[in-house]
Amino acid sequence: MKKMVSGVILTLFLTSILTSAFNIQSVRSTWAGTVYIHADGSIDPPDAPMITYDNVTYTLTDNITSVGDGIIVKRDNIVIYGAGYTLTGTKEHFYKGIYLSGRMNVTIQNINIQNFFYGIGLAYSSNNSITENNLSANYIYGGVRLDGSCNNSIVGNFFINNGLYVEDSYWNVVEDNTVNGKPLVYLEGASDTSVMEAGQVILVSCNSIKVENLSLLNTIDGVQIRNTNTTTISGNNITNNGKGARLYYSSNNNITRNNITNNDGEGIRLYSSLNYNGISRNNIANNWEGIAIRHASNHNSISGNNVINNGWGIDLYYSSNNRFYHNNFINNTQQVFIPTPGYTNTWDNGYPSGGNYWNNYTGTDANGDGIGDSPHVIDENNVDNYPLMGQLSSFNTTLGYSVDVISNSTIEHFECFKSNSTIVMHVSNMTANQTVGFCRVTIPHELIAPPYNITVNNAPVEYNTILENENLSIIYFTYEHSQIEIIIVPEHSLTMLLLMLSIITVIVTTLKRKRNLRFSR
Repeated sequence: MKKMVSGVILTLFLTSILTSAFNIQSVRSTWAGTVYIHADGSIDPPDAPMITYDNVTYTLTDNITSVGDGIIVKRDNIVIYGAGYTLTGTKEHFYKGIYLSGRMNVTIQNINIQNFFYGIGLAYSSNNSITENNLSANYIYGGVRLDGSCNNSIVGNFFINNGLYVEDSYWNVVEDNTVNGKPLVYLEGASDTSVMEAGQVILVSCNSIKVENLSLLNTIDGVQIRNTNTTTISGNNITNNGKGARLYYSSNNNITRNNITNNDGEGIRLYSSLNYNGISRNNIANNWEGIAIRHASNHNSISGNNVINNGWGIDLYYSSNNRFYHNNFINNTQQVFIPTPGYTNTWDNGYPSGGNYWNNYTGTDANGDGIGDSPHVIDENNVDNYPLMGQLSSFNTTLGYSVDVISNSTIEHFECFKSNSTIVMHVSNMTANQTVGFCRVTIPHELIAPPYNITVNNAPVEYNTILENENLSIIYFTYEHSQIEIIIVPEHSLTMLLLMLSIITVIVTTLKRKRNLRFSR
């Protein structure tokens, strides 16, 4: 019996030792460090999990974890074959998965690369091939970064929660890649086309491209355009990216009606992009910076945007002669950041059109025109002379005209009926203790011609005419606050209604008299 017990104990002991040995082998299966492929073809350090028999093809034999760079390539005319192994970083600043500087004719194939500053970096390198790799969560400059690198091929790669970043790089072939399961759309030298589906969009030296109605999520840049003109970026949801939309050295582009939110860096960046880029009617919220305008990005128009809850609402750096108006700046940590003083921009559209709404503006409106009586000063060269007293909302109508409403109320519903020339708004108080509301409404005459009749909860109210010309009217009225319905109709509509009621009354009365006379006979 004792021998049997001893045998069982010995068996368990040996099993424990063997299990521990296998566990130790499992722990040691990932090699840690940086691998160098030197110009003479040698691999450093010698125990790195990489093998070559001809100093041409270098094959990984195990996974690599690195607290610095992963693989540094100093040799041309080679193939780095990953064999499906994984190269993992620690997301420390500036470290690269695989880095080529000044290299030619290097192929990188079938490697999983994750958690680096960027996965594969090419600096001033040409005629290289990056193919069939899995690149994930390389969080700053993406899965692949091209910097001053031309005539390279990036084909058949899978980008997960990162993408491609291109800087001063041209004549590259980028095909059959996906970002989060959707096509990586890279166009160079293209004109007059539309992007139909994409996980990321990159345009280089293009003209007249339409990027519309896409969902661009969890990539490095939702949209990146360089040396590209007359392009429209409209109606897209660009969220949870490294950056939202970035324009470099580009002119006459239009970024409008996009939802650009929760990006780690800028919602929109203009860099050396001048002459009539328009940024309008976007919702730009919860980004590190709302709109960054940098390095001689001059003569651009920024209007009608909601810039809300960003770190910096606007970041202006060495840029001037831009015009900002009809934007709502709300609860940004700093509404406008200008680290380079002396550059003058315009912050309104004149009177009575007005400037911007600033939720930290403390001025008053004694004359009741919806515009503050004192300027909003950003610095001595940047002043909003006509700050708005309420948020501006712009509503499209079926006829293609917009109705702009400036109000200190919450506009819950808006409709414009052309059939009977009527505007209907449902509004409520914006804060619990608000007792008086106002609306300043800009009405195109093609929709409703003046004069107007205005009712609030069916009671008529008076209005002031701020401006009336051949094209439009700007009117202003106030009301006591609660949940209310506002109706605006042409004055003749009410007159015609009363006239019709009078005619109907006369007809009915006459018929009754004739009927009574007949019965009396």
